Amino acid sequence: MVEGTQDKFRMLSFRISTRQKSVFFPIDGRDLIEAARKIGYSVTTTPLPQIARGRLSFEGNFAQKGEVILDLNTERCILGVSAKSYDIAIKAFDELCSSVLNEFNVDLAEGSRFYEIMSEIKYNSMKNPLESISDMFQRNYLVSNIGKILEQDLSMFTLRFVTRGKVPNQDEWFDITIEPDILMPTQRYAISIVFRSKDKSVVERFGEKLESNLLKIIETIEGS
Repeated sequence: MVEGTQDKFRMLSFRISTRQKSVFFPIDGRDLIEAARKIGYSVTTTPLPQIARGRLSFEGNFAQKGEVILDLNTERCILGVSAKSYDIAIKAFDELCSSVLNEFNVDLAEGSRFYEIMSEIKYNSMKNPLESISDMFQRNYLVSNIGKILEQDLSMFTLRFVTRGKVPNQDEWFDITIEPDILMPTQRYAISIVFRSKDKSVVERFGEKLESNLLKIIETIEGS
């Protein structure tokens, strides 16, 4: 947490996941549950066996320890860890991967196609988010021309930035949406983030700098 922003940032969710390269998830669901139990997780839902060769097929949350929640999608080969902060989520993620490696000799890092961060954040501002975003585009010709077509006085409500030249289904991707919170549009921003990379260290650096970078972005929007 950036010093002095505790009363401004509220991270609703933070999830880090890995998508594996293999056609099937590289560890049986029962073994994954056992690995999670060994490090203190309580099983919340047991994957149901699929008829074909006893392989487990599962999608959804399956275990929890404190605020940390584990999820699995065997068809898409995705394992995720959710918490209320980057620090807690990445620590739990690394702990789980180590448990899987130690117990069953399955290296999830070696088999990873990419890592992904997904986060939902609220940010309380001293300024009016609705006005701040609108002011950024008050002289924008596109907004003005579309307003004339529709015979409406228009302004921008949502800012969305993505990686130039990439498409959403690629292994390298960034997508951030910033807009006034629907319920408190004059007081709070709602921020949604997806960040994906093949390189775990790149994802880790992004997570470590997430809040400080968001603060800089908000200051830029508000003209501080």
